[in-house]
This record gives sequence, C-alpha cells and structure tokens, in this order.
Amino acid sequence: MMHRKTAQALAVVALASLPMFASAQLTGNVALTSNYKFRGQDQDTSKNKAVKPALQGGFDYAFGETGWYIGNWNSSVEWLPGNSIESDIYGGYKFTGGGVAWDVGALTYIYPGNKNG
Repeated sequence: MMHRKTAQALAVVALASLPMFASAQLTGNVALTSNYKFRGQDQDTSKNKAVKPALQGGFDYAFGETGWYIGNWNSSVEWLPGNSIESDIYGGYKFTGGGVAWDVGALTYIYPGNKNG
C-alpha cells in the first residue's frame, strides 16, 4: 500500500503546482552571428578570417510569478578538440529585497565531445 500513498502524495503536489505552470512562460531565441567572441576571445580558432559565423540559440522557462527560472543557450564553437558546440545551462531565482532587484543563480558551460575533459 506504500505505492498508493506515494502516488496520492505526488498527485496532490502536482495539483497544487498547476497554477504555477499555468502562468509559466517559455521563450526562445536564435541568431546567426558573424563572429562569436567571449571576453574578447574568438570562439572559433579554426579560421584566420574576420568573419567566423556562429549559429546560436536557446530558451528560457520562467515558473510564472514565483521568481524561479531555468534556461539553456547554445552556440557553435571550434576551439577544443572534438567539440563543435558550447551549451550553457543555468537557473535561478529573481526577487526584490530592500529596494534592490536580486538574481541568485547558477551557470555551467558544457562542451560536449571535448577530448580534454
């Protein structure tokens, strides 16, 4: 009977969170750039040209008015062996406190296929 109680508890949590998902917002973006630079460094070292196109895009998901959000942003890159994409994954919480708008979160950069790590 433990499984039934667990299922009931999960159902209650899911129903309670429905209003949060009803006001959630999913947004996306896509871009074609002439040269992707991060902090002044070219992210494509395979070409010796000024124009080094990069395809970029991602999405953000805001959990309604709760302040919580998650997202992912990607770009084509070519500066690590065996890697052709940078994938940034992030999430956090936005709120106002003491008259200041705060954004507390975490971010990681992932380079799938990179042979160095």
